[in-house]
Amino acid sequence: MTGVSTGSLIAPFAFAGSDQEIQHAENLYKEVPEDLAVLRGILFFLPWRKSFFDTEGLDRTLHAEIGTEELSGMREGFAQHRMLLVGSTDLDLGVMHMWELGREATQIQDDEQALTRIRLLLKASTAIPAAFPPVEVDGHLNVDGGVAGTLFMDMEVIEAARRAIAADPAHPRPRLRLWVIVNGKIGAGIHGTQWTWPAVAERSSKTTMHFGMATELRRLALFARWLDAIGPLDVEFRYVAIPESFEITGTPGHLFDHQLMIRLADLGEKMGRDSGSWRSSPPRPEELTPGIDLPPEVAPR
Repeated sequence: MTGVSTGSLIAPFAFAGSDQEIQHAENLYKEVPEDLAVLRGILFFLPWRKSFFDTEGLDRTLHAEIGTEELSGMREGFAQHRMLLVGSTDLDLGVMHMWELGREATQIQDDEQALTRIRLLLKASTAIPAAFPPVEVDGHLNVDGGVAGTLFMDMEVIEAARRAIAADPAHPRPRLRLWVIVNGKIGAGIHGTQWTWPAVAERSSKTTMHFGMATELRRLALFARWLDAIGPLDVEFRYVAIPESFEITGTPGHLFDHQLMIRLADLGEKMGRDSGSWRSSPPRPEELTPGIDLPPEVAPR
């Protein structure tokens, strides 16, 4: 199991898989404390600030939600050769770090020290650049893993399958499920852009993020088909994302709108239970701009 950004916060609970842990994850999103991230006053944008938002509330939430039960689950999973990976972006080296939380939890025997390390890595993986302060891990500044890559998998899984088949060629092909939960829409949506540099910069950044996600999904889908075709794995690719028709509105100045978070959590639960919500092919360009006739140079031939 892997996760970056908010996916890193969901991953430990989903990894455990019990009803109690899933409820933990649901509460985390439906009952977001108002002080999880607080804007640093009217001059939040000054260049000597570490970030736009103060995240002491996030620290308290991580301390309350990630405890000994989650730590034990990570250790047990690691002992069973299950992997829980979260990604952060190392700004100093310009690379993504993939942290295997089960290994991290197992290597540190003292529970409190292990929990401090796990919470640190989760905070690093969710540190939205500029909005949240960067997190120092092992002497390097780290931010949200989505900066370097939104989707990733560990090649050890494939190598393990190759070794298993080599040892027993008659054994059925192992199944690899690549199921992706996208925290957002795939398309950037339709939006008239003003002739000002902040508006252009904001729209460009948003379009880059959405286009990057669509590209990552296409790459992973192609990779899955290639693996399935050549063996040794029976590969299944699925993804689910917020529908383009879903209206995302919140309170200006608030990073986490309580009512919006509840609506999103309810939508996620509904779509997750509906097999029809999971898609096996990334959306085509015309699906990302519903009701709009794309020009010939954009529309697929």
